[in-house]
Amino acid sequence: MTRTAARISMVVGFAGAAGALCRYFVSMLGEQGGADFPWSTLAVNLTGCFLLAFLFYSERITGRWSAQTRAALSTGFLGSFTTFSALSAETVMLLDQDRLWQAGAYLFLSICLGWLLAAAGCWTAGKDNARFRLRKEVRP
Repeated sequence: MTRTAARISMVVGFAGAAGALCRYFVSMLGEQGGADFPWSTLAVNLTGCFLLAFLFYSERITGRWSAQTRAALSTGFLGSFTTFSALSAETVMLLDQDRLWQAGAYLFLSICLGWLLAAAGCWTAGKDNARFRLRKEVRP
């Protein structure tokens, strides 16, 4: 393993630990409310949709993120913060409890709002990067 790959691996690991801790704290907040619906998983997954789309689209436009930063944020932090497996397991749990309407609503909200928030992330990145390019052109 090269030195750069080892450094990126370490950063991804630390960012992954931070993402996992944040995910755990959001879950604890959801449990305090005694919710009968997986709101905390929905919240982290939708937040992740926006942030990951923003990161990828921003990178595509400007290339301003280093490989290390991109890997730490996408694979590390957001990879451990968001969770498709929890979405799947919680949907099965709702179905098992004959809560068909809630299971359907959960899937619908996760997929449709996730897509909309990913689109919003791309749009926001485009606006942010237009300002970034302007500042870069103005500098002497």
